[in-house]
Amino acid sequence: AVTVNLQPQVDAGWSFVVPEGTVITLQPHVNDSTVVDFLWTPQGDISDPTQLHPTFAAMNDQVYTLTAIGPGNCFASDTLYVKILKPFKVPNIFSPNGDNINDKWVIKNLSDYPGVSVEVFNRYGQQVFYSVGYSQPWDGTFNGKPLPVGTYYYVIKPRNDFKPLAGPVTIIR
Repeated sequence: AVTVNLQPQVDAGWSFVVPEGTVITLQPHVNDSTVVDFLWTPQGDISDPTQLHPTFAAMNDQVYTLTAIGPGNCFASDTLYVKILKPFKVPNIFSPNGDNINDKWVIKNLSDYPGVSVEVFNRYGQQVFYSVGYSQPWDGTFNGKPLPVGTYYYVIKPRNDFKPLAGPVTIIR
């Protein structure tokens, strides 16, 4: 007698880019979930790593692997990636005076937001800085010349259904 066992076929599902703390329910696909056992790894933050559709709060960048094990120990695996967007905090002041302390308007974690746009305007509404992505922090100049001490206004548009953020930033020397 020959026993032929089901070869599991598994698709771990879409990868995610989400804000830190987002609760995710994984949505994988398998060819027959009634005769297959499941194991998600790493298991640390997953509610039940043996369930097909577990949930977890996304707190760290992570690669997750779903392994499906069928009768006769036939198995298959697939992976998905979870990228976390940490909140960014916008400083309201910086001092581009050449002393190497707060010489640039550094917005931590903003470079993690793909396609983010940053605009800065003077009090007359003239755009003095524009960037798509934020790989180079603003140095307080416009057309290569230092801007005067004062308050400027920014609009940050993170994209991907995140709300724009606006507020003041002050240059001091």
